[in-house]
Amino acid sequence: MMRWFAAELDADNRRMIYAPAGFAHGFQTLEPDAELFYQRAASFRPELQRGVRWHDPTLAVAWPPAGRRVISARDQALPFLAAAADLGAIDGEIDRIALAAFDVFAECREQVYQLRIEEVKRRVAWVVGKMNQGGEDPEA
Repeated sequence: MMRWFAAELDADNRRMIYAPAGFAHGFQTLEPDAELFYQRAASFRPELQRGVRWHDPTLAVAWPPAGRRVISARDQALPFLAAAADLGAIDGEIDRIALAAFDVFAECREQVYQLRIEEVKRRVAWVVGKMNQGGEDPEA
């Protein structure tokens, strides 16, 4: 079973997406002035690039509406999933990688949540300490 995930990333929500090596990913900018930043674990090697067509019916990605789409010549030439036999063991492997990526995402999210809880506890302890020392309540 193929699955896809989408998220809106912008400067205000400061979200990021982690796509592990070999993980299919794509993007659509919603503003004309968008910037995209890739952080890679290894040097870029164009000869290792693989992909599938952005509007592949097997994937059935619900892309946001767009008045005009600009698709690179490279992306227009990508095969549909059904014809992409050279991409390797697709069925089970993609599901395995996707589930692992979701696990990593969930783990990272939980770590950030725990860090935020620890920061709040630290700040509350600091305020209580100041109040116990006869300091003024910063909220007063």
